[in-house]
Amino acid sequence: MKLQQKYFLSYLFFISLFSVFLIGLMTFFFTNQSRKELRTSAEKTFSQTATLLNYQFKQYLYTSYIVSSADELSDAQSIPDSEVKDSVGIQHREASSLRNVINRSIMSLTDVQMRLYIDDSFHLIMDHNILEDVSVLEDQPWYEDFLSDNTLTTWQRSSQTQKYSDETLPSLSLFRKINTDPAKGWVCELYIGQEKLQGILSNATPTADGIVFLQSDDDILLSSTNEGFSEDFLSSHRDSFHKGSMDWELFS
Repeated sequence: MKLQQKYFLSYLFFISLFSVFLIGLMTFFFTNQSRKELRTSAEKTFSQTATLLNYQFKQYLYTSYIVSSADELSDAQSIPDSEVKDSVGIQHREASSLRNVINRSIMSLTDVQMRLYIDDSFHLIMDHNILEDVSVLEDQPWYEDFLSDNTLTTWQRSSQTQKYSDETLPSLSLFRKINTDPAKGWVCELYIGQEKLQGILSNATPTADGIVFLQSDDDILLSSTNEGFSEDFLSSHRDSFHKGSMDWELFS
């Protein structure tokens, strides 16, 4: 091979090597820049969504407190069980009063419903919609611990049967103890459909394959934008989700 050809091939080699290096450098730069922009966008949308949910959940907590402190509940609880059980008139009068409290309290909230769990002395006016027997909560795995601990509220995943159909829809519920007479064991439930909640969370999803989820302080998965997302995944990556700051990590 002639010397001139060797120089030419060497020149092509170094030009090709430099081109590959330049393309790699540019790819790294633009990929890194895209990640920075994606992270900035994600942090902004996460912050906005968190602010919105925090505001709404504070409203729900306050509403449940207002209901639990209402004089109508205290008055209904103060009636002796023997009088309530033997009187259709008393039961319907108190039922009307309790429903008014609930309807008045949630009037300013959107996409939210409330149910009051009361003792079986009011068995004649249970409608399984707004007024329900508190004994139905006994089958819930969290209920016994909730009664025995000192907390007044708990967030739980739940399901709601539609009033005029047999369709059952998933929801997120806030349960609050009615402590005006703890012995009665009354509880109020304020709930929102998971579809509505997932719609809010989906606004914070940074990518098409991303997942946004809502988790309670005691590591209960309350809602997620992906139905296949499980508590097992959260348990196996618990340390990553309790760092206190955002970071990029790859999970599989």
